[in-house]
Amino acid sequence: MKKLFTNALMFFVCLVSLPAFAQQETQFSQYMFNTLFYNPAYAGIRGQGNFALLHRTQWLGYNGTFDQGGAPNSQVLSFDAPFMQTSGIGIHITNDQISTVRNTELQVSYAYHIPLGNGKLSIGARAGAYNQVNRFNILRARESDDPLVNSAIASSGNMQIKPDVSAGLYYQTPDFYVGVSGTRLLQAEFDYGIAGLKNALSRNVYLTAGYNIPVNDQLVVTPSFLVKSDLNTYSFDVSAIATYDDRFWGGLSYRQGDAGIVMLGMNIKKNEAGYTELRAGYSFDYTLQGRQAKSATSHEFMVAYTIAPPAPIKKPAQRTPRYNH
Repeated sequence: MKKLFTNALMFFVCLVSLPAFAQQETQFSQYMFNTLFYNPAYAGIRGQGNFALLHRTQWLGYNGTFDQGGAPNSQVLSFDAPFMQTSGIGIHITNDQISTVRNTELQVSYAYHIPLGNGKLSIGARAGAYNQVNRFNILRARESDDPLVNSAIASSGNMQIKPDVSAGLYYQTPDFYVGVSGTRLLQAEFDYGIAGLKNALSRNVYLTAGYNIPVNDQLVVTPSFLVKSDLNTYSFDVSAIATYDDRFWGGLSYRQGDAGIVMLGMNIKKNEAGYTELRAGYSFDYTLQGRQAKSATSHEFMVAYTIAPPAPIKKPAQRTPRYNH
């Protein structure tokens, strides 16, 4: 497994020479706690039911040229759980507001799990609906006689719903994980019925990997990375999180061409079996590049709740007079 992680890391390093990837998809700094959003094959692989809620306020205080607001504001609510004995299911709802555009999606994932070595290989797919709303009425044309912008402003058809499909692979052991996925495979186009208008979703590929490194009995360090690409350009996040006493965690992350990130969190509650039931986290982004077009800070909050698997049912002892002593 160490060799596999090394190969994935080398692939990540080779990407450093490629051009940067512009943000179209919803962006989260705590990607390692939000894997279902990126990869449907993650559904149910932990063998537990998991709820997660993330809220992100990006570029706090950013305002547009003419009006207030315009900074990205995003939320995702997800649930996944094992299904039967060899598979998993998941569902997530995402809301993403960027300036005049609001994107909302509802996705349902299914994954089939195959035991492999000391871990599981998961093959997943998902399908759902992607809704896009554009508030054309607050647009301002650079040229007052621009026919396309004027047609959009005058139109009432500013909402469309399109189907969406994704697929992925994910492998996990107690100490290591790696996954690859492709999203927006249908490349849905939004035109709102306006001639000449065309806004298409880009296909995206995600590669992620992480490895737990025990430092001592109480401290574990987990380096990880997430690479995002539309097959033309790319961006990556690289992170390291230290977990103390399986309760407190904190770490640093860097998003290529964008920001440095500090993350803090706590496993708040455990059940009698030792499973973490309630977890909370916070990340602080400080913009390092492109400050002239962004505000300095972004903030993200995460809450997750895990339902421990039921204890195995023990059959009652069968006692007979013959074996009663």
